[in-house]
Amino acid sequence: MAKQKTAEVKLQCPGGQATPSPPVGPALGHLAGADIVTDPLLPGAVQVPGSGQPIVLMVDCQTAGGYARIGTVIGPDVRLLAQARAGDQVRFHRVGPGAALRALREERAALATLARRLARR
Repeated sequence: MAKQKTAEVKLQCPGGQATPSPPVGPALGHLAGADIVTDPLLPGAVQVPGSGQPIVLMVDCQTAGGYARIGTVIGPDVRLLAQARAGDQVRFHRVGPGAALRALREERAALATLARRLARR
């Protein structure tokens, strides 16, 4: 059985847009440049602009973009990432479609439970 390759990117969350801060974490290189043909984007897309500093697009992201993408944060984890504070370290792990679907189902079940509990009040 072949050894499975895993990918992990560890970043530190910089300060907010209102208070610019220097890039943090390792810069990622590009094989053929940062710019690509513009294509659709969704929340959770991880883009790498020319600076090499990855950007995770959140729920207020644009609908199209032209920077290279290295992955996507799965839907249930976007809300968790949104809660990270400046200076927090974040690790990204590769997951397959099955794990992403399980996480989505777990999130939906937890939200349904919460809605039922709130309805009883």
